[in-house]
Amino acid sequence: MMGIAKATGIIKPYNEEGIIVGAWLSQKKMDQIGVKMGDFIYVQKGWSGSLSCRAVVKGTLPSNFDEETIALTDDRIQEGNFTEGDICNFWKHTSWF
Repeated sequence: MMGIAKATGIIKPYNEEGIIVGAWLSQKKMDQIGVKMGDFIYVQKGWSGSLSCRAVVKGTLPSNFDEETIALTDDRIQEGNFTEGDICNFWKHTSWF
């Protein structure tokens, strides 16, 4: 039985006009967890569900970001109770309860 592919990244804010619920990842991280643009990811810090959010992959990271970054729109940072620089796990989100 295969497990869910997970990755770790460092939270950084990133916003583009008109985009909410957004995330940007390096191509390496996208390949690692098997996502493409338009897929949902689940981002979580620690073991508490209150430190988490769902986001839609909007594209690859801008070139001025380190490939270990997970860039999130401000609404996702607020939803997840994240702070810039937090280290989080993330994976492809495929099931809704």
